[in-house]
Amino acid sequence: MEKLIKNALKSAKADHMEIRINEGRGTGVAYVGKELESIGESSIMGGSVRALVNGGWGFVAFNDIENLPRYVNMACEQAMLVGDKDVSLAETGVINDVVKTQVDLDPADVSLIDKHDLCQKYNNIILSSKKVQTSSVRYADSHSTLYFANLEGSFIVCENIFCGVSVMAMAKDGMDVQQAYDSIGDLRGYKKVENFEASCEDVTKRAVDLLSAKPVEGGKYTVIVDPKLCGVFTHEAIGHLS
Repeated sequence: MEKLIKNALKSAKADHMEIRINEGRGTGVAYVGKELESIGESSIMGGSVRALVNGGWGFVAFNDIENLPRYVNMACEQAMLVGDKDVSLAETGVINDVVKTQVDLDPADVSLIDKHDLCQKYNNIILSSKKVQTSSVRYADSHSTLYFANLEGSFIVCENIFCGVSVMAMAKDGMDVQQAYDSIGDLRGYKKVENFEASCEDVTKRAVDLLSAKPVEGGKYTVIVDPKLCGVFTHEAIGHLS
């Protein structure tokens, strides 16, 4: 990959150029109620080229790397069409580095069968309550590698490993339907999605308890808000409107 990218940069007729390529693979498992909705593995490949010529920018996005030199030329040609002035970019140092995510257990080292069994176990916990009408358990992991290179000589490889699971319980009593949700997901590895049984039990209990919760009358109140919920309120009420 490094040789391919650097050879493509050699043909660039630009004042500045950046190439970004992202390749990755991942797995996913999804349960909805008693049904296994989806399970499988996937892969991605994509990238972009950005060129600066006489103050004009050219940009090309792609999902294959076989024609990378052609995409480099396309970005340069686009930039030439709109460039009509001298532009000087701030000087930056040349960086050559490889950055890798440190994980306790790489999800790629865990079989798809084990990932399925984990989701099935969480799903069975939620469905064990008679008042739970349906459930949702979704697992996802991804292993992506981002390559960055520019005309000045920088070449950076960044590896990211994500793993996460989300669970939801929907309880019903007559026309009253309530749901509760929880999730965990980050770059620390597969062990973070294990031992999530207590959260599944809590989600189930919260959904069922909400069926007997008393409605709140409209008005002004002083409240103590969970940080996650406070963030959601801020996002929905202020973020979208702004």
